[in-house]
Amino acid sequence: PLSVFLFTILTILLLLYNGVLVLTDNNFETFIEGKDTVLVEFYAPWCGHCKQFAPEYEKIAQTLKENDPPIPVAKVDATVATTLASKFDVSGYPTIKILKNGEPLDYDGDRSQSGKST
Repeated sequence: PLSVFLFTILTILLLLYNGVLVLTDNNFETFIEGKDTVLVEFYAPWCGHCKQFAPEYEKIAQTLKENDPPIPVAKVDATVATTLASKFDVSGYPTIKILKNGEPLDYDGDRSQSGKST
């Protein structure tokens, strides 16, 4: 019925935040399934570094969306999705992982859209 359709649309809109998909313990595996490359940030809502990084991460998402092929960008609230945080050995925030065919690679490089140190 219409209510199920509206609920589905609302859920999708809530999960997509400025080009960055919000993933949880429940939807993570389904989302990454079949994707060659996914960029994922594990964050804590109270983390000052995460808050400062958020606008730049959204710019990175826009840039990667225009890539050929597009690279999906997601974020996970590690304080809520504790199973995922544990699975990916998240011990600090923000932690960025590049998933290549589901296999995590730590990203320790520059954290800006241009890829240059600021």
